[in-house]
Amino acid sequence: HDEDIYAAYPFEAMQLAANRRYRFGAMLTTLIDEIVDHLQQMGMSAEGIDHIQEFIEPISQADYDGCGMTVVEVYRTMLKSRRRPKTDMHFLEEARATVLGWSMAFLYYSHDILAAEEGGTSFLPVSFKKDTDRMRNAVLIESFVFTTIHKHFHDEPYYDRLVELFLEAKETRSLYRLKGTGEADSEVNRQKKHFCILYMPIAIAMIMSNIKDDETFAAAKQMCFMLGKAQSYAEWEADPEVKEAMANINVVPSDVFKVVVDERNDIN
Repeated sequence: HDEDIYAAYPFEAMQLAANRRYRFGAMLTTLIDEIVDHLQQMGMSAEGIDHIQEFIEPISQADYDGCGMTVVEVYRTMLKSRRRPKTDMHFLEEARATVLGWSMAFLYYSHDILAAEEGGTSFLPVSFKKDTDRMRNAVLIESFVFTTIHKHFHDEPYYDRLVELFLEAKETRSLYRLKGTGEADSEVNRQKKHFCILYMPIAIAMIMSNIKDDETFAAAKQMCFMLGKAQSYAEWEADPEVKEAMANINVVPSDVFKVVVDERNDIN
């Protein structure tokens, strides 16, 4: 079904992209087109759809694509660890990882909109700075995450686990944003760093790699929490507890933890 694959994803645009950011960004138009089609099927007016599209647009201007690209690079590293090192991922593997990278970015974007103080965020159009607009559109954007995952992955045996991960990410960010200010704010940042920035890209790659053992996921999450607390990747790697744990989860190469640090440059 090669024809179906090329029709479902922007193969040519990704192939012709000048760099990996443009290559990743080529998928956004496809996903937005899918969202528009979904809204049309739901009977939304053309004016309402234009409003949603305008609200989505800032996601391409902020740093959300960098967050999403981490998913692709982690999955690439996972695949190389299981194949000959010089064998890169196939187009379909990259395309599907890119879809999940954007899904993660959309989830974070929707939550950042909801968390913005009254008056909106600096990257939102002035017309969308009312609380009612932010809340309505943020909830819609969050729903698109699960619509997109269902469209592209509902036939996969790991679909349920993928949805559970995104629901966990949604809950993690939402709960900690309810803690208020002061010390709670630092806890928000720690949780965002540990789970959302470090763990989630790795967990997505593990799921796509058909890793199923709950203990392996729990161990990987713990390694990410320790990584987030370390002063550097080198310090984390040298920790005897980390070395012992990594020996027990050898299906997850240590290189993927370095990838999330290098991609985000946000370990401190």
